[in-house]
Amino acid sequence: MDQRSEALRKANEVRSARAAVKRQCAEGTLGIELLAGLPDCCRKVPIMEILTWYPRFGPARAQDVCGRLGISAGTTMEALSAARRDRLIGRVRDMMGNERRRERRTTTQEVVAC
Repeated sequence: MDQRSEALRKANEVRSARAAVKRQCAEGTLGIELLAGLPDCCRKVPIMEILTWYPRFGPARAQDVCGRLGISAGTTMEALSAARRDRLIGRVRDMMGNERRRERRTTTQEVVAC
């Protein structure tokens, strides 16, 4: 019974840590740099799932990013080479930057319209 309870305790710790990382991504306190050095609790999470933790990245956008880079849906960050990981991070950064520019442009247009 000790072995089972120890396994359950470890699993709960991993789930709690993963939930904390997910919350920080959603709040914007953890940037896309997370993909370069994932905490142990997130190493086995598929890339598409990690991307959906970020604001404005739903399943469709995550699938688009992975599809353009030739990354399958279930691939984890551990499975990527350093070059593919860098391309992924660069692509996501570009998409997030374009989104911020669009937000600023919309805000500026709203101010001008007033």
